[in-house]
Amino acid sequence: RGLAAEVAVARATVAEADARYRAEQFSEPVKAVVSRDRLEQETILLRKIEERAGNLLVRAETDGVLVASQSQDLPGRYFKKGDLIAYVLEKNVPMARIVVPQDDIDLVRTRYHFAELRFADRIIQAHVAGKVRQAVGGVSELPSAALGIQGGGEIPTLPNDAGGVKTMERVFLVDLALPADEPPAAFGERVFVRFDHGFEPLAWQALRRLRQLFLSRFDV
Repeated sequence: RGLAAEVAVARATVAEADARYRAEQFSEPVKAVVSRDRLEQETILLRKIEERAGNLLVRAETDGVLVASQSQDLPGRYFKKGDLIAYVLEKNVPMARIVVPQDDIDLVRTRYHFAELRFADRIIQAHVAGKVRQAVGGVSELPSAALGIQGGGEIPTLPNDAGGVKTMERVFLVDLALPADEPPAAFGERVFVRFDHGFEPLAWQALRRLRQLFLSRFDV
Protein backbone atom coordinates (compact mmCIF):
# COMPACT_ATOMS: atom_id res chain seq x y z
CA ARG A 1 0.00 0.00 0.00
CA GLY A 2 2.85 2.42 0.83
CA LEU A 3 4.64 1.65 -2.44
CA ALA A 4 1.44 2.23 -4.44
CA ALA A 5 1.10 5.67 -2.86
CA GLU A 6 4.76 6.37 -3.67
CA VAL A 7 4.11 5.50 -7.32
CA ALA A 8 1.08 7.80 -7.42
CA VAL A 9 3.07 10.71 -5.93
CA ALA A 10 5.96 10.15 -8.37
CA ARG A 11 3.59 10.12 -11.36
CA ALA A 12 1.95 13.33 -10.18
CA THR A 13 5.38 14.94 -9.77
CA VAL A 14 6.38 13.92 -13.31
CA ALA A 15 3.12 15.30 -14.70
CA GLU A 16 3.68 18.60 -12.90
CA ALA A 17 7.30 18.84 -14.14
CA ASP A 18 6.19 18.05 -17.68
CA ALA A 19 3.49 20.72 -17.59
CA ARG A 20 5.96 23.33 -16.34
CA TYR A 21 8.51 22.44 -19.00
CA ARG A 22 5.90 22.70 -21.76
CA ALA A 23 4.74 26.06 -20.43
CA GLU A 24 8.29 27.49 -20.35
CA GLN A 25 9.63 25.77 -23.48
CA PHE A 26 8.89 28.68 -25.85
CA SER A 27 8.10 31.62 -23.57
CA GLU A 28 11.07 31.31 -21.18
CA PRO A 29 13.84 29.20 -22.78
CA VAL A 30 16.33 29.74 -19.94
CA LYS A 31 13.92 28.47 -17.29
CA ALA A 32 12.89 25.67 -19.65
CA VAL A 33 16.40 24.20 -19.50
CA VAL A 34 16.15 23.84 -15.72
CA SER A 35 12.59 22.49 -16.01
CA ARG A 36 13.71 19.91 -18.57
CA ASP A 37 16.50 18.66 -16.31
CA ARG A 38 14.05 18.33 -13.42
CA LEU A 39 11.60 16.47 -15.68
CA GLU A 40 14.31 13.99 -16.68
CA GLN A 41 15.34 13.41 -13.07
CA GLU A 42 11.76 12.89 -11.91
CA THR A 43 11.11 10.52 -14.84
CA ILE A 44 14.14 8.39 -13.92
CA LEU A 45 12.98 8.28 -10.30
CA LEU A 46 9.48 7.25 -11.40
CA ARG A 47 10.84 4.37 -13.49
CA LYS A 48 12.84 3.06 -10.53
CA ILE A 49 9.79 3.18 -8.25
CA GLU A 50 7.61 1.47 -10.88
CA GLU A 51 10.27 -1.22 -11.30
CA ARG A 52 10.22 -1.86 -7.55
CA ALA A 53 6.44 -2.10 -7.65
CA GLY A 54 6.57 -4.44 -10.65
CA ASN A 55 8.91 -6.81 -8.83
CA LEU A 56 6.20 -7.38 -6.24
CA LEU A 57 3.96 -9.02 -8.84
CA VAL A 58 4.25 -12.82 -9.05
CA ARG A 59 3.47 -14.38 -12.42
CA ALA A 60 3.11 -18.09 -13.15
CA GLU A 61 5.00 -19.53 -16.09
CA THR A 62 2.03 -21.63 -17.20
CA ASP A 63 -1.76 -21.47 -17.35
CA GLY A 64 -3.76 -23.29 -14.70
CA VAL A 65 -5.60 -22.99 -11.43
CA LEU A 66 -3.95 -21.20 -8.50
CA VAL A 67 -4.19 -23.26 -5.34
CA ALA A 68 -2.82 -22.22 -1.94
CA SER A 69 -2.97 -24.42 1.14
CA GLN A 70 -3.82 -21.46 3.40
CA SER A 71 -5.19 -18.81 1.06
CA GLN A 72 -6.86 -16.94 3.93
CA ASP A 73 -3.40 -16.09 5.31
CA LEU A 74 -2.05 -14.57 2.07
CA PRO A 75 -3.51 -11.01 2.20
CA GLY A 76 -1.14 -8.64 3.98
CA ARG A 77 1.57 -11.26 4.41
CA TYR A 78 5.21 -10.63 3.52
CA PHE A 79 7.22 -13.19 1.54
CA LYS A 80 10.94 -13.53 1.04
CA LYS A 81 12.41 -14.25 -2.36
CA GLY A 82 12.20 -17.99 -3.02
CA ASP A 83 9.31 -18.66 -0.59
CA LEU A 84 6.62 -21.07 -1.77
CA ILE A 85 3.35 -19.11 -2.10
CA ALA A 86 1.02 -21.45 -3.97
CA TYR A 87 0.78 -24.02 -6.75
CA VAL A 88 -0.51 -23.60 -10.30
CA LEU A 89 -2.29 -26.80 -11.30
CA GLU A 90 -3.08 -27.76 -14.87
CA LYS A 91 -6.82 -27.58 -15.43
CA ASN A 92 -7.21 -30.89 -17.24
CA VAL A 93 -4.52 -32.99 -15.52
CA PRO A 94 -4.76 -33.10 -11.71
CA MET A 95 -1.56 -34.63 -10.39
CA ALA A 96 -0.01 -36.19 -7.33
CA ARG A 97 3.69 -35.59 -6.72
CA ILE A 98 5.39 -38.76 -5.52
CA VAL A 99 8.76 -38.93 -3.78
CA VAL A 100 10.90 -41.95 -4.67
CA PRO A 101 14.04 -42.79 -2.64
CA GLN A 102 17.31 -43.02 -4.49
CA ASP A 103 17.50 -46.81 -3.94
CA ASP A 104 14.27 -47.33 -5.90
CA ILE A 105 14.40 -44.75 -8.69
CA ASP A 106 16.27 -47.04 -11.09
CA LEU A 107 13.49 -49.60 -10.81
CA VAL A 108 10.86 -46.94 -11.52
CA ARG A 109 12.82 -45.76 -14.52
CA THR A 110 13.50 -49.12 -16.14
CA ARG A 111 10.64 -51.42 -15.10
CA TYR A 112 7.63 -49.16 -14.65
CA HIS A 113 4.36 -50.86 -15.69
CA PHE A 114 1.73 -48.85 -13.85
CA ALA A 115 1.04 -47.27 -10.46
CA GLU A 116 -1.78 -47.98 -8.02
CA LEU A 117 -2.89 -44.95 -6.04
CA ARG A 118 -5.05 -44.68 -2.92
CA PHE A 119 -6.25 -41.52 -1.18
CA ALA A 120 -5.61 -41.35 2.55
CA ASP A 121 -9.28 -40.71 3.33
CA ARG A 122 -10.44 -43.50 0.96
CA ILE A 123 -7.73 -46.06 1.54
CA ILE A 124 -9.85 -49.04 0.48
CA GLN A 125 -10.45 -47.80 -3.05
CA ALA A 126 -7.55 -48.11 -5.50
CA HIS A 127 -7.02 -46.17 -8.72
CA VAL A 128 -4.65 -46.79 -11.60
CA ALA A 129 -2.56 -43.67 -12.14
CA GLY A 130 -0.52 -42.89 -15.22
CA LYS A 131 2.94 -41.33 -15.06
CA VAL A 132 2.87 -37.73 -16.27
CA ARG A 133 6.50 -36.71 -15.83
CA GLN A 134 9.62 -37.63 -13.93
CA ALA A 135 12.43 -35.37 -12.80
CA VAL A 136 15.74 -36.32 -14.36
CA GLY A 137 17.93 -35.37 -11.42
CA GLY A 138 17.49 -35.88 -7.72
CA VAL A 139 16.65 -33.19 -5.19
CA SER A 140 17.49 -32.74 -1.52
CA GLU A 141 14.27 -31.07 -0.47
CA LEU A 142 10.77 -32.53 -0.13
CA PRO A 143 7.78 -30.80 -1.74
CA SER A 144 5.94 -31.10 1.58
CA ALA A 145 7.01 -31.59 5.19
CA ALA A 146 4.25 -34.21 5.53
CA LEU A 147 6.43 -36.63 3.54
CA GLY A 148 9.32 -36.44 6.03
CA ILE A 149 9.69 -38.34 9.29
CA GLN A 150 8.92 -35.23 11.34
CA GLY A 151 5.62 -34.81 9.50
CA GLY A 152 4.51 -38.44 9.77
CA GLY A 153 6.06 -39.67 6.51
CA GLU A 154 8.84 -42.16 5.84
CA ILE A 155 11.56 -40.05 4.20
CA PRO A 156 14.51 -39.39 6.55
CA THR A 157 15.15 -35.66 6.97
CA LEU A 158 17.94 -33.70 8.61
CA PRO A 159 17.38 -33.37 12.38
CA ASN A 160 18.53 -29.73 12.38
CA ASP A 161 16.08 -28.68 9.66
CA ALA A 162 13.26 -26.77 11.34
CA GLY A 163 11.11 -26.99 8.22
CA GLY A 164 11.37 -30.77 8.04
CA VAL A 165 11.90 -30.83 4.25
CA LYS A 166 15.67 -31.24 3.76
CA THR A 167 16.42 -34.91 3.11
CA MET A 168 19.40 -36.91 4.34
CA GLU A 169 19.79 -38.49 0.89
CA ARG A 170 18.69 -37.42 -2.56
CA VAL A 171 15.13 -38.23 -3.59
CA PHE A 172 13.41 -38.18 -6.98
CA LEU A 173 10.06 -36.65 -7.89
CA VAL A 174 7.50 -38.45 -10.06
CA ASP A 175 4.18 -36.87 -11.06
CA LEU A 176 1.20 -39.19 -11.43
CA ALA A 177 -2.13 -38.27 -13.02
CA LEU A 178 -5.00 -38.43 -10.55
CA PRO A 179 -8.34 -39.94 -11.62
CA ALA A 180 -10.42 -37.17 -13.18
CA ASP A 181 -13.71 -38.65 -11.97
CA GLU A 182 -12.63 -38.74 -8.30
CA PRO A 183 -10.42 -35.78 -7.42
CA PRO A 184 -8.84 -35.49 -3.95
CA ALA A 185 -10.96 -34.08 -1.16
CA ALA A 186 -8.47 -31.26 -0.52
CA PHE A 187 -5.27 -29.89 -1.96
CA GLY A 188 -2.25 -31.42 -0.25
CA GLU A 189 -4.05 -34.63 0.73
CA ARG A 190 -1.72 -37.55 1.35
CA VAL A 191 -1.82 -40.44 -1.14
CA PHE A 192 -0.30 -43.91 -1.04
CA VAL A 193 1.23 -45.33 -4.20
CA ARG A 194 2.35 -48.82 -5.19
CA PHE A 195 4.42 -49.19 -8.36
CA ASP A 196 3.96 -52.38 -10.35
CA HIS A 197 7.14 -53.55 -12.07
CA GLY A 198 6.04 -56.96 -13.27
CA PHE A 199 7.83 -60.26 -12.67
CA GLU A 200 11.60 -60.32 -12.27
CA PRO A 201 13.80 -63.36 -11.47
CA LEU A 202 15.73 -63.29 -8.20
CA ALA A 203 19.07 -63.18 -10.01
CA TRP A 204 18.02 -60.06 -11.90
CA GLN A 205 16.75 -58.48 -8.67
CA ALA A 206 20.14 -59.02 -7.04
CA LEU A 207 21.92 -57.57 -10.10
CA ARG A 208 19.62 -54.57 -10.09
CA ARG A 209 20.32 -53.91 -6.40
CA LEU A 210 24.04 -53.99 -7.10
CA ARG A 211 23.50 -51.49 -9.91
CA GLN A 212 21.51 -49.24 -7.60
CA LEU A 213 24.29 -49.38 -5.03
CA PHE A 214 26.81 -48.46 -7.71
CA LEU A 215 24.68 -45.50 -8.87
CA SER A 216 24.17 -44.23 -5.34
CA ARG A 217 27.92 -44.44 -4.65
CA PHE A 218 28.60 -42.14 -7.58
CA ASP A 219 25.59 -39.94 -6.78
CA VAL A 220 23.84 -40.62 -10.09
